[in-house]
Amino acid sequence: MGVASHLCKKYGSYQSQYQADTYCTTDSYWKECVNYHAYSNCFLTTACVHYAGLPDDCKELTGMRNFRDGYLLSLPNGQAMFDEYYRLAPAIVEAIERSDKREHYLADILARVRQCVFFADNGNNEAALDVYTAMFDELKNRFAPLPL
Repeated sequence: MGVASHLCKKYGSYQSQYQADTYCTTDSYWKECVNYHAYSNCFLTTACVHYAGLPDDCKELTGMRNFRDGYLLSLPNGQAMFDEYYRLAPAIVEAIERSDKREHYLADILARVRQCVFFADNGNNEAALDVYTAMFDELKNRFAPLPL
């Protein structure tokens, strides 16, 4: 399979061969691509995997999953935070994808994910939570649809 067969119709190309091999199995548009769409509802994954071309098991996503499962979900309001993220993240991703500042927003998300992972890896879960909460609140305020 040549390089042209890995061309993403949405972006024109992939950031890495890994991404093309992992997520592109059809010649369909990105919204019709089962592999791409399955991973595009999470803005953290979108920033890491699709924007930066990192694998789904990269340090950033693995660290955030560990933070979520080992700390966030242990908090009294952790499940509510988790549920809110997955309720709002698809709309946030859609809005970011339509934005003319897409690259800026995804780079910022990736930088903040890296901060969270750094703090969590060094035992400072409270600082990681502060970074995550600030990021999510900003994204909600900017991109999430208002309730009817």
